Amino acid sequence: MTAISALLLALITGWLVPAPRLAMAAFLGPWLVALIYQTADIGLGYAVSPPQTVTQFPRVIGYVVVTAVILALGLILSALIGERRSRAVPAAGRREMVKRATLTGTVVVAALIGLDIADHAVLVWPESTAHHTTNPSPPLFGILSIALCLIGIAVLGTAVLRRRAAARRCNQETLSDQGSARTNPVS
Repeated sequence: MTAISALLLALITGWLVPAPRLAMAAFLGPWLVALIYQTADIGLGYAVSPPQTVTQFPRVIGYVVVTAVILALGLILSALIGERRSRAVPAAGRREMVKRATLTGTVVVAALIGLDIADHAVLVWPESTAHHTTNPSPPLFGILSIALCLIGIAVLGTAVLRRRAAARRCNQETLSDQGSARTNPVS
């Protein structure tokens, strides 16, 4: 659930909050709600992973590492989308946009939690299980969400790097033009 919510929240907060740092701030609250729910869900034995994944020390290390990676991917994607949108949206009212994005993200996470609860109670998906295995494979939606985050980061990150390199070249050319004008004044 954290990977799916990270992807959806990054898209929502990055799009609604056209400022990288503010988009990341709007991302954190709803994502932490999803993390808390998922951890409790695993600990209570309702998830694919056995409860020992979050309750026993050696196994919890892998859970924490994967969770940290998913958090980092979500924050980076949110910031990159927010940075991309910051050039198209005026700066006025960005703080209000954070509140709106956080509320929207919270509604999306609540819907994901509702879907997960319905999954446990009614639906029968391959990831839905009352009998977890000792060595489960990661859920397909989680893997796809992580892959989509990586693709989004690669595409948007490449655009940011190219734009910064072009700006740096432009600044160097401007500085060299100013330097040559000082050494060769035109009479």
